[in-house]
Amino acid sequence: MINKRNLLLNNIVRLSVFIVLSCFVFITASESSPLHKLNIDQSYGYKQILLDGMFSKEEENKQETLLDTVVDLKMVDKESFSQYAPEIHKIPFNEPSLSFRIRIPSSWEEIPLRLEKNLNLTSILLSNLVQYIGPPIAELRPTLEIKAMKLDREIEAEDWLRHFLLVHGYTVLDDQIISNDNKHSSAKFIYVKEDVTYVGYLKTIIHGDLISLARLDVPQKFYERYKVIQKESVDSFKLVFPKTGSIESRKKQKFAGGSLYLSYPSSWDRKKQHHNDQGEKTSFELHNSADKS
Repeated sequence: MINKRNLLLNNIVRLSVFIVLSCFVFITASESSPLHKLNIDQSYGYKQILLDGMFSKEEENKQETLLDTVVDLKMVDKESFSQYAPEIHKIPFNEPSLSFRIRIPSSWEEIPLRLEKNLNLTSILLSNLVQYIGPPIAELRPTLEIKAMKLDREIEAEDWLRHFLLVHGYTVLDDQIISNDNKHSSAKFIYVKEDVTYVGYLKTIIHGDLISLARLDVPQKFYERYKVIQKESVDSFKLVFPKTGSIESRKKQKFAGGSLYLSYPSSWDRKKQHHNDQGEKTSFELHNSADKS
């Protein structure tokens, strides 16, 4: 008797559910239905529509940001980096000597800089040319900057970079600055900003009396995830029309009746000069002295 009663109740429940669902489908299918007027794709499913309504736009933005971050995490070697990091070509301030090419992950965005009619590079401060930021992770974002400045005294790229790191209080990782020649150098360094530790990688190129650099900084806690992007992106930095010539004008010193001569930067001082009986200079030292003015 009890089993028959339970069976009857189950059938009544199933019939009730069927009637409710049938009425819902009929109402939504009719032209007067509010849902029909919204032009909802039936294949999308009402379950998904209800779920979408439970999440705010803020949650959707977080999901999109997470997807962007996942794209960055796909770059685990040089090949995958080339796949997801297209090469871009920029001519900052329409100045050909500053034009460059570099590979940047497709998920990164460019930060607009304050526009100027004319860019006046100085030998005092680096000028920002272009800046990019990566997707946020735990409210922290990696950054990529392209900068440039004028040089007024002859110097090699390795020495300039070492001085730059020391002045800013950065610690060089592995105590090593890489330099293939006197015009190119690079280094990895670490520093603290607003209680957050960052790992930076910087590449410099001296061309004419200018120095251009690419620098990518990532939060140290995410360094393992971004080390491929950091190295490959900065290493891909190249100038399209680099400026030619030396940093400063040069002097020439003749020896042995003019059969030999020495060329050196005009700002360098001659010290400890010695002359022979004929009054000709036979030896001297060249000092790259600091500016006394």
